[in-house]
Amino acid sequence: MDKVTCDECQNDFNIYLQEYQYPVTQVKGYVIETYFMCPHCNKKYIAFVTDKQARKMQKEIRSYHNQIFKKDYTGLTEEEYKKEIDKQHNVLNIMKQELKIKMDNLKEQIKALN
Repeated sequence: MDKVTCDECQNDFNIYLQEYQYPVTQVKGYVIETYFMCPHCNKKYIAFVTDKQARKMQKEIRSYHNQIFKKDYTGLTEEEYKKEIDKQHNVLNIMKQELKIKMDNLKEQIKALN
């Protein structure tokens, strides 16, 4: 388990992730907040927030990542191989950056509700 120190009460505790699905009437779409709470003072920490689009983006990133390792690179020189891997990782990093922006925006929307 990961131990963290609460910003509020300074006590150490283990992280136990919990999920809350927001009602469609409260936010647009199927939004899930993943969070943990300090058991000493009940301060809530939002780990991340996803909606349908963010979860689809996560799935696409996992799929793309797996494709990089399954791809057949035989016949490439070492330099060609390095260029190909760099290209694939650049694409993957762009995908991750787009997902981070999406999830950060969702997190801000949820914080505004609370």
